[in-house]
Amino acid sequence: MSGWLKRCWAVLWARETVVFGRWEMVLMRILFALVMFDAGSKVLVAARSGEAGKVPWTRVEVIPRVAPFAAQPKPHGLAVPLEKLGVELTFLGRPGPASVVYSGFVVAVVLYALGVALPVALGWMFFSLLLHGTFHNSQGSIHHHLQLITCVVGAQWVASVLAVCRRGGARGWFGLDAGSENRMVNWTQQVIAAAYVVSALSKLVISKGQWMWETPRFGIQLAKAVDQDFYDHLKPGTETPAWLPDWLLEHPWQARMIFGPALPLEFFAFLALRNRVMGAVYALALIAFHLSVSALMSLDFRYNVQMMTVYLVNVPFWLWWWSAGRRRQPVIDPA
Repeated sequence: MSGWLKRCWAVLWARETVVFGRWEMVLMRILFALVMFDAGSKVLVAARSGEAGKVPWTRVEVIPRVAPFAAQPKPHGLAVPLEKLGVELTFLGRPGPASVVYSGFVVAVVLYALGVALPVALGWMFFSLLLHGTFHNSQGSIHHHLQLITCVVGAQWVASVLAVCRRGGARGWFGLDAGSENRMVNWTQQVIAAAYVVSALSKLVISKGQWMWETPRFGIQLAKAVDQDFYDHLKPGTETPAWLPDWLLEHPWQARMIFGPALPLEFFAFLALRNRVMGAVYALALIAFHLSVSALMSLDFRYNVQMMTVYLVNVPFWLWWWSAGRRRQPVIDPA
Protein backbone atom coordinates (compact mmCIF):
# COMPACT_ATOMS: atom_id res chain seq x y z
CA MET A 1 0.00 0.00 0.00
CA SER A 2 1.45 3.34 -1.03
CA GLY A 3 2.08 6.14 1.42
CA TRP A 4 -0.83 8.17 0.04
CA LEU A 5 -3.25 5.26 0.46
CA LYS A 6 -1.97 4.59 3.96
CA ARG A 7 -2.61 8.21 4.92
CA CYS A 8 -6.13 8.10 3.45
CA TRP A 9 -6.87 4.85 5.28
CA ALA A 10 -5.53 6.25 8.56
CA VAL A 11 -7.73 9.33 8.23
CA LEU A 12 -10.83 7.27 7.43
CA TRP A 13 -10.27 4.58 10.07
CA ALA A 14 -8.93 6.62 12.97
CA ARG A 15 -11.18 6.30 16.04
CA GLU A 16 -12.29 9.76 17.11
CA THR A 17 -14.48 10.91 19.96
CA VAL A 18 -16.15 13.83 18.23
CA VAL A 19 -16.73 16.89 20.38
CA PHE A 20 -18.74 19.53 18.59
CA GLY A 21 -18.10 23.22 18.98
CA ARG A 22 -20.84 25.32 20.51
CA TRP A 23 -21.29 27.22 17.25
CA GLU A 24 -21.69 23.92 15.37
CA MET A 25 -24.46 22.72 17.65
CA VAL A 26 -26.32 26.02 17.46
CA LEU A 27 -26.09 25.96 13.68
CA MET A 28 -27.24 22.31 13.61
CA ARG A 29 -30.30 23.23 15.66
CA ILE A 30 -31.19 26.02 13.28
CA LEU A 31 -30.61 23.87 10.19
CA PHE A 32 -32.62 20.98 11.63
CA ALA A 33 -35.45 23.41 12.36
CA LEU A 34 -35.31 24.40 8.68
CA VAL A 35 -35.60 20.73 7.71
CA MET A 36 -39.11 20.88 9.19
CA PHE A 37 -39.87 23.46 6.50
CA ASP A 38 -38.18 21.27 3.87
CA ALA A 39 -35.85 24.20 3.25
CA GLY A 40 -33.39 22.15 1.19
CA SER A 41 -35.99 21.17 -1.41
CA LYS A 42 -37.41 24.68 -1.50
CA VAL A 43 -33.98 26.19 -2.20
CA LEU A 44 -33.51 23.77 -5.11
CA VAL A 45 -36.97 24.56 -6.50
CA ALA A 46 -36.33 28.31 -6.25
CA ALA A 47 -32.92 27.97 -7.91
CA ARG A 48 -34.29 25.90 -10.79
CA SER A 49 -37.40 27.97 -11.41
CA GLY A 50 -35.95 31.39 -10.65
CA GLU A 51 -39.20 32.23 -8.86
CA ALA A 52 -38.17 32.33 -5.21
CA GLY A 53 -41.13 34.55 -4.37
CA LYS A 54 -43.59 31.78 -5.20
CA VAL A 55 -41.98 29.24 -2.85
CA PRO A 56 -43.94 28.82 0.45
CA TRP A 57 -40.93 29.45 2.70
CA THR A 58 -42.94 29.87 5.92
CA ARG A 59 -44.99 26.68 5.61
CA VAL A 60 -44.01 23.63 7.64
CA GLU A 61 -43.86 20.59 5.37
CA VAL A 62 -43.30 17.60 7.66
CA ILE A 63 -46.89 17.77 8.92
CA PRO A 64 -49.90 19.25 7.12
CA ARG A 65 -52.09 22.02 8.48
CA VAL A 66 -54.98 19.57 8.19
CA ALA A 67 -54.55 15.90 7.32
CA PRO A 68 -56.31 15.01 4.03
CA PHE A 69 -58.09 12.03 5.62
CA ALA A 70 -61.43 11.74 7.40
CA ALA A 71 -61.11 8.19 8.75
CA GLN A 72 -58.56 5.55 9.71
CA PRO A 73 -59.82 2.43 7.88
CA LYS A 74 -56.82 0.28 8.81
CA PRO A 75 -55.36 1.37 12.17
CA HIS A 76 -51.62 0.95 12.32
CA GLY A 77 -49.08 1.13 15.14
CA LEU A 78 -50.11 3.50 17.92
CA ALA A 79 -53.56 3.88 16.37
CA VAL A 80 -54.43 0.28 17.36
CA PRO A 81 -54.24 0.66 21.18
CA LEU A 82 -55.66 4.19 20.98
CA GLU A 83 -58.68 2.92 19.08
CA LYS A 84 -59.25 0.27 21.75
CA LEU A 85 -59.32 3.12 24.27
CA GLY A 86 -61.92 4.92 22.17
CA VAL A 87 -59.49 7.50 20.75
CA GLU A 88 -59.16 7.93 17.00
CA LEU A 89 -56.69 10.11 15.15
CA THR A 90 -59.41 11.49 12.90
CA PHE A 91 -59.21 14.79 14.81
CA LEU A 92 -56.09 15.49 12.72
CA GLY A 93 -58.38 15.71 9.69
CA ARG A 94 -60.60 18.39 11.25
CA PRO A 95 -59.52 22.05 10.85
CA GLY A 96 -59.97 23.06 14.48
CA PRO A 97 -57.93 20.42 16.34
CA ALA A 98 -55.46 20.03 13.47
CA SER A 99 -54.67 23.76 13.44
CA VAL A 100 -53.87 23.60 17.17
CA VAL A 101 -51.37 20.78 16.53
CA TYR A 102 -49.87 22.61 13.55
CA SER A 103 -49.61 26.00 15.28
CA GLY A 104 -48.07 24.39 18.35
CA PHE A 105 -45.59 22.63 16.08
CA VAL A 106 -44.51 25.93 14.49
CA VAL A 107 -43.99 27.51 17.93
CA ALA A 108 -42.08 24.42 19.08
CA VAL A 109 -39.77 24.58 16.05
CA VAL A 110 -38.98 28.24 16.79
CA LEU A 111 -38.22 27.42 20.46
CA TYR A 112 -36.05 24.53 19.31
CA ALA A 113 -34.04 26.75 16.98
CA LEU A 114 -33.51 29.19 19.87
CA GLY A 115 -32.55 26.34 22.21
CA VAL A 116 -35.22 27.32 24.74
CA ALA A 117 -37.45 24.85 26.64
CA LEU A 118 -36.17 21.96 24.56
CA PRO A 119 -38.02 19.20 26.49
CA VAL A 120 -41.34 20.93 25.79
CA ALA A 121 -40.53 21.92 22.21
CA LEU A 122 -39.15 18.52 21.23
CA GLY A 123 -41.97 16.73 23.03
CA TRP A 124 -44.60 18.60 21.02
CA MET A 125 -42.65 18.05 17.80
CA PHE A 126 -42.23 14.33 18.48
CA PHE A 127 -45.86 13.55 19.26
CA SER A 128 -47.09 15.72 16.38
CA LEU A 129 -44.89 13.79 13.95
CA LEU A 130 -45.78 10.45 15.53
CA LEU A 131 -49.54 11.04 15.40
CA HIS A 132 -49.54 12.41 11.84
CA GLY A 133 -47.30 9.58 10.64
CA THR A 134 -49.51 6.99 12.34
CA PHE A 135 -52.68 8.53 10.90
CA HIS A 136 -51.13 8.50 7.41
CA ASN A 137 -50.11 4.86 7.77
CA SER A 138 -53.62 3.95 8.96
CA GLN A 139 -55.06 4.59 5.50
CA GLY A 140 -54.15 1.16 4.19
CA SER A 141 -50.59 1.63 2.93
CA ILE A 142 -47.34 2.25 4.77
CA HIS A 143 -45.28 5.37 4.12
CA HIS A 144 -41.73 5.80 5.38
CA HIS A 145 -40.96 9.47 4.78
CA LEU A 146 -41.50 10.48 8.45
CA GLN A 147 -39.98 7.45 10.16
CA LEU A 148 -36.39 8.62 10.51
CA ILE A 149 -37.15 12.24 11.33
CA THR A 150 -39.62 11.10 14.02
CA CYS A 151 -37.00 8.79 15.54
CA VAL A 152 -34.41 11.59 15.53
CA VAL A 153 -36.76 14.06 17.21
CA GLY A 154 -37.73 11.39 19.75
CA ALA A 155 -34.09 10.68 20.61
CA GLN A 156 -33.37 14.40 21.00
CA TRP A 157 -36.42 14.77 23.22
CA VAL A 158 -35.26 11.97 25.53
CA ALA A 159 -31.75 13.46 25.62
CA SER A 160 -33.10 16.91 26.52
CA VAL A 161 -35.36 15.53 29.28
CA LEU A 162 -32.47 13.56 30.80
CA ALA A 163 -30.23 16.62 30.62
CA VAL A 164 -32.74 18.80 32.47
CA CYS A 165 -33.38 16.09 35.09
CA ARG A 166 -29.67 15.61 35.72
CA ARG A 167 -28.91 19.29 35.93
CA GLY A 168 -31.93 20.26 38.01
CA GLY A 169 -33.26 23.73 38.56
CA ALA A 170 -34.69 26.12 35.99
CA ARG A 171 -31.43 26.82 34.15
CA GLY A 172 -31.71 23.73 31.95
CA TRP A 173 -35.07 24.88 30.62
CA PHE A 174 -33.49 27.99 29.13
CA GLY A 175 -30.69 26.15 27.39
CA LEU A 176 -28.65 22.96 27.64
CA ASP A 177 -25.02 22.98 28.64
CA ALA A 178 -22.44 22.12 25.97
CA GLY A 179 -21.98 18.53 27.17
CA SER A 180 -25.71 17.77 27.12
CA GLU A 181 -26.19 19.28 23.69
CA ASN A 182 -23.16 17.38 22.40
CA ARG A 183 -24.77 14.18 23.67
CA MET A 184 -27.98 15.12 21.87
CA VAL A 185 -26.10 15.43 18.56
CA ASN A 186 -24.23 12.17 19.17
CA TRP A 187 -27.50 10.36 19.81
CA THR A 188 -28.91 11.86 16.64
CA GLN A 189 -26.02 10.46 14.61
CA GLN A 190 -26.43 7.06 16.26
CA VAL A 191 -30.17 6.97 15.47
CA ILE A 192 -29.51 7.83 11.81
CA ALA A 193 -26.89 5.07 11.51
CA ALA A 194 -29.05 2.55 13.41
CA ALA A 195 -32.00 3.18 11.09
CA TYR A 196 -29.98 2.03 8.09
CA VAL A 197 -28.59 -1.01 9.90
CA VAL A 198 -32.14 -2.02 10.90
CA SER A 199 -33.26 -1.50 7.29
CA ALA A 200 -30.55 -3.87 6.07
CA LEU A 201 -31.36 -6.46 8.74
CA SER A 202 -35.06 -6.33 7.87
CA LYS A 203 -34.21 -6.94 4.20
CA LEU A 204 -32.18 -9.99 5.18
CA VAL A 205 -34.83 -11.36 7.55
CA ILE A 206 -37.78 -10.85 5.20
CA SER A 207 -35.89 -12.28 2.20
CA LYS A 208 -34.42 -15.11 4.34
CA GLY A 209 -30.92 -14.00 3.37
CA GLN A 210 -31.71 -13.97 -0.36
CA TRP A 211 -31.97 -10.20 -0.87
CA MET A 212 -28.87 -9.76 -3.02
CA TRP A 213 -29.69 -12.89 -5.03
CA GLU A 214 -33.23 -11.61 -5.65
CA THR A 215 -32.01 -8.15 -6.72
CA PRO A 216 -32.95 -8.69 -10.42
CA ARG A 217 -36.59 -8.70 -9.33
CA PHE A 218 -36.06 -5.04 -8.51
CA GLY A 219 -37.10 -4.54 -12.14
CA ILE A 220 -40.63 -5.63 -11.21
CA GLN A 221 -40.75 -2.99 -8.47
CA LEU A 222 -39.51 -0.37 -10.93
CA ALA A 223 -42.27 -1.28 -13.39
CA LYS A 224 -44.87 -1.09 -10.58
CA ALA A 225 -43.53 2.30 -9.46
CA VAL A 226 -43.73 3.68 -13.00
CA ASP A 227 -47.29 2.41 -13.47
CA GLN A 228 -48.43 3.61 -10.05
CA ASP A 229 -46.96 7.09 -10.62
CA PHE A 230 -48.61 7.27 -14.05
CA TYR A 231 -52.06 6.40 -12.71
CA ASP A 232 -51.63 8.85 -9.82
CA HIS A 233 -50.77 11.80 -12.08
CA LEU A 234 -51.73 10.57 -15.57
CA LYS A 235 -48.21 11.30 -16.75
CA PRO A 236 -44.82 9.67 -16.23
CA GLY A 237 -43.28 11.05 -13.03
CA THR A 238 -40.14 8.98 -12.62
CA GLU A 239 -36.90 9.14 -14.55
CA THR A 240 -36.86 5.35 -15.02
CA PRO A 241 -36.10 4.48 -18.65
CA ALA A 242 -38.79 2.25 -20.15
CA TRP A 243 -36.24 -0.42 -20.98
CA LEU A 244 -34.66 -0.68 -17.52
CA PRO A 245 -37.13 -3.07 -15.78
CA ASP A 246 -36.88 -5.62 -18.61
CA TRP A 247 -33.11 -5.22 -18.79
CA LEU A 248 -32.72 -6.00 -15.07
CA LEU A 249 -34.76 -9.18 -15.42
CA GLU A 250 -32.86 -10.26 -18.54
CA HIS A 251 -29.40 -9.53 -17.07
CA PRO A 252 -29.56 -10.83 -13.47
CA TRP A 253 -25.81 -10.76 -12.72
CA GLN A 254 -25.43 -7.19 -13.93
CA ALA A 255 -28.44 -6.25 -11.81
CA ARG A 256 -26.84 -7.85 -8.75
CA MET A 257 -23.61 -5.92 -9.37
CA ILE A 258 -25.45 -2.61 -9.75
CA PHE A 259 -28.02 -2.80 -6.94
CA GLY A 260 -26.50 -5.43 -4.64
CA PRO A 261 -24.04 -3.04 -2.93
CA ALA A 262 -26.99 -1.12 -1.46
CA LEU A 263 -27.40 -3.82 1.21
CA PRO A 264 -23.84 -3.69 2.65
CA LEU A 265 -23.94 0.10 2.34
CA GLU A 266 -26.88 0.16 4.74
CA PHE A 267 -25.63 -2.72 6.89
CA PHE A 268 -22.30 -1.02 7.70
CA ALA A 269 -23.80 2.44 8.27
CA PHE A 270 -22.47 2.31 11.84
CA LEU A 271 -19.02 3.05 10.35
CA ALA A 272 -20.22 6.61 9.86
CA LEU A 273 -19.84 7.04 13.63
CA ARG A 274 -16.10 6.33 13.58
CA ASN A 275 -14.91 9.89 12.94
CA ARG A 276 -15.85 13.10 11.18
CA VAL A 277 -14.27 12.17 7.85
CA MET A 278 -15.85 8.72 7.71
CA GLY A 279 -19.18 10.22 8.71
CA ALA A 280 -19.10 12.75 5.89
CA VAL A 281 -17.92 10.22 3.27
CA TYR A 282 -20.44 7.58 4.32
CA ALA A 283 -23.29 10.09 4.42
CA LEU A 284 -22.45 11.30 0.91
CA ALA A 285 -22.58 7.68 -0.30
CA LEU A 286 -26.00 7.18 1.31
CA ILE A 287 -27.25 10.48 -0.11
CA ALA A 288 -26.16 9.41 -3.61
CA PHE A 289 -27.95 6.10 -3.07
CA HIS A 290 -31.16 7.88 -1.99
CA LEU A 291 -31.11 10.32 -4.88
CA SER A 292 -30.73 7.50 -7.40
CA VAL A 293 -33.58 5.47 -5.84
CA SER A 294 -35.78 8.58 -5.67
CA ALA A 295 -35.18 9.26 -9.35
CA LEU A 296 -35.96 5.69 -10.35
CA MET A 297 -38.94 4.96 -8.10
CA SER A 298 -40.30 8.36 -6.98
CA LEU A 299 -39.71 7.41 -3.34
CA ASP A 300 -39.42 10.31 -0.91
CA PHE A 301 -36.14 10.49 1.05
CA ARG A 302 -35.73 14.27 1.18
CA TYR A 303 -35.78 14.47 4.98
CA ASN A 304 -33.21 11.67 5.28
CA VAL A 305 -30.95 13.49 2.83
CA GLN A 306 -31.27 16.81 4.62
CA MET A 307 -30.68 15.31 8.07
CA MET A 308 -27.54 13.50 6.93
CA THR A 309 -26.32 16.72 5.33
CA VAL A 310 -26.80 18.57 8.62
CA TYR A 311 -25.53 16.00 11.13
CA LEU A 312 -22.97 13.92 9.22
CA VAL A 313 -21.71 15.85 6.19
CA ASN A 314 -21.67 19.05 8.27
CA VAL A 315 -20.46 21.41 5.52
CA PRO A 316 -20.02 24.45 7.87
CA PHE A 317 -17.43 22.56 9.92
CA TRP A 318 -15.36 21.62 6.88
CA LEU A 319 -15.48 25.21 5.59
CA TRP A 320 -14.25 26.36 9.02
CA TRP A 321 -11.57 23.63 9.05
CA TRP A 322 -10.36 24.62 5.58
CA SER A 323 -10.27 28.33 6.39
CA ALA A 324 -8.56 27.70 9.75
CA GLY A 325 -5.93 25.57 8.00
CA ARG A 326 -5.26 28.34 5.48
CA ARG A 327 -4.84 30.87 8.28
CA ARG A 328 -2.29 28.60 9.97
CA GLN A 329 -0.16 28.26 6.83
CA PRO A 330 3.14 30.17 7.15
CA VAL A 331 3.57 33.21 4.95
CA ILE A 332 6.68 32.84 2.78
CA ASP A 333 8.68 36.01 2.21
CA PRO A 334 9.32 36.18 -1.58
CA ALA A 335 12.59 37.99 -0.84
